Amino acid sequence: SSSVTPAEATGWLVAFHLCYAATFGGFHPYVQEVGTSYAGRLIALTNSCSIGLGILGNLATGWLLEATGTYTSVFWVTAGLYLTSLVAFLAVLKGAPIKLSKSGAS
Repeated sequence: SSSVTPAEATGWLVAFHLCYAATFGGFHPYVQEVGTSYAGRLIALTNSCSIGLGILGNLATGWLLEATGTYTSVFWVTAGLYLTSLVAFLAVLKGAPIKLSKSGAS
């Protein structure tokens, strides 16, 4: 089993938050750009999903930690979910306005 010093753990946390902040800051402006008049609904939907999945994620993390006794499996599941999210986002990223209704309102 490997151990990480508090300084190393702090360094990894800082690096993660720098990367996360750089990417998260573009999400809301992107929705405003492509969703135009539906941006409020889209943000509400994504926020609602993130709250629900955040709760489930905490429960799943606790269960996985109890089942395996280590955070290694939790790390790999999390990494896999992030990579899956990246692939899904890049697959649907169009950069063009989204029309949610057939009436042509944008």
